[in-house]
Formats: sequence, structure tokens, C-alpha cells
Amino acid sequence: MQKGEEDVSEEWRELVDRITREAGRRGGAAVEDLDMASLQPPQDSGELVRVIHYADETGTDQTVIVETGFAFRHAVSLNGEDGAEWVATVVVAILDGHAFEIAQVGKDGTWLHVVNHVDTPGGEWQESTHPAPAFHLKDMPVDHEHRRRIEPWPRPAGDETLPDG
Repeated sequence: MQKGEEDVSEEWRELVDRITREAGRRGGAAVEDLDMASLQPPQDSGELVRVIHYADETGTDQTVIVETGFAFRHAVSLNGEDGAEWVATVVVAILDGHAFEIAQVGKDGTWLHVVNHVDTPGGEWQESTHPAPAFHLKDMPVDHEHRRRIEPWPRPAGDETLPDG
């Protein structure tokens, strides 16, 4: 279901406004489509970050998927009073380089799982695991891991993050 501009939730609008300002403060840009904002980093610095909005038919259950890197895909709830603020905090943590992709690899070199990890400024962290698409690999033991930090964007002047409003 495509949404018209008038159907966009207040929470999503608030989130897009906040992350657009944050991208601009860091020398990047935001390109917005109906249910997606692509944060484009300054030249030769940081990684493209896509923020995608999903909502149920009533619009009451809202989820944002933040994608970047090779396999980084992290779901964050936009529901609740602090929804837009919390999602913006997670996005800023990713922009600041506090996010990792961890590929869990079997002895034969097969990627078994990808773990996405984000550390937020308040000391909280979130992790999500995405299993291998091939069902027959689900019980295969992990031999080793490859950890890759999401390349950070430049910090804004004064080293502030998430200004009010």
C-alpha cells in the first residue's frame, strides 16, 4: 500500500526531520521518498544509511528498518511516546560508528548468521541476529566470526549529537 503525503504519521515525519538535520550537520544529505529516507554521507566519509518505515494497515504499529553496510539491517519500533527520539538515537549511534556487522562463519567458510549490534550513547545496546537463508544450515556450528565496524560519518562541530527539536 503506497501512502500519500497526507497519510504519513507524525512520528515518521518527526523522525525524518531529525535525521535530515543530523545528516546536514555532518556534511551529508538526506533524500526522502514516501516511506524511506536515504542518508548520503559526505564524499569519501561514512556509509549510506537507509531508514525505511513500515506500518500496519491501521498505522498504529510502526517499525523502522535501518540498513547500511554489507549486511547490517536493524529493526527499531517507532511506537510510543519516545519512538521518534529513540529511533533517531539509534540512527545517530550508527552514524557515529557505534554499530557492527558480525558474520558468524562455519568451518567450511559458509556464512551462517549475521549479527547486527548497536551501542547507543546512554550505554544501552541492541543486537539482532539474522540466520542463514538455507534451512539446512540452522544447526551448523560457528567456527569463527568476522566483525566489521560500520564506517562512521564526521562528527558535527562541537561534538554534539541530536539537538532538541
